[in-house]
Amino acid sequence: ARKVFALDFNELSINYFNSPNYSTIIALGVGVKEFRDIFYEKLMLTILREFHEDPSRYIRAFELGTSLID
Repeated sequence: ARKVFALDFNELSINYFNSPNYSTIIALGVGVKEFRDIFYEKLMLTILREFHEDPSRYIRAFELGTSLID
């Protein structure tokens, strides 16, 4: 059986990046990891790299999200 838990992505974003602006990217990372058949991690990383002027924080936020799911 799958364990269900709640995460406050806004709180995680504030704790890791001192800003709530990355909560959506963290949630996106969780979604990619949780729904591997629908979303592709490499594609999402490519999109983050290409559409942001300074993608390093977005990529770290995304990787934080993927690390929250086994």
